[in-house]
Amino acid sequence: MKKIKVIGIIFFTLWLSACSYFAGEFKTPHVSLAGISPIALGLFEQRFKLKLRVQNPNDAALSIKGIQYFLDVEGRKFAHGVSDQEISIPEFGEQVISLPVSSNLSVLLPLLKKARHEKLNYELTGDIQLANQIMKLPFSYKGKFDLKL
Repeated sequence: MKKIKVIGIIFFTLWLSACSYFAGEFKTPHVSLAGISPIALGLFEQRFKLKLRVQNPNDAALSIKGIQYFLDVEGRKFAHGVSDQEISIPEFGEQVISLPVSSNLSVLLPLLKKARHEKLNYELTGDIQLANQIMKLPFSYKGKFDLKL
């Protein structure tokens, strides 16, 4: 009976160690908008290319399996997208990645008028899916930009 308890304690300890290893102690990467440019402007859908700067504040490389992102401009849902682009960012490094987003004309038109006179407030949010991990790292960043088409 004592052997079963000892074996149980050993397995439990190993299980906890494995969980902490696989979950990792990752700090959330800093994700900011580095640029936006039009790809295709149609009547029903507009496509843009977002350039995101991803900075890794961790002392280990981040292997990113995918990313989901949302861009709100002036408090309105402007664009969204997903990418399965695999990226590896070195420890304490950064990388600019280009990602497609979709928007619609009903959101874009009011912003174009305002963009002629001032910078636009934006909020970039989303989740980063790490490779070989079940955890997602959320991100959120606010700033201002010029929308020049």
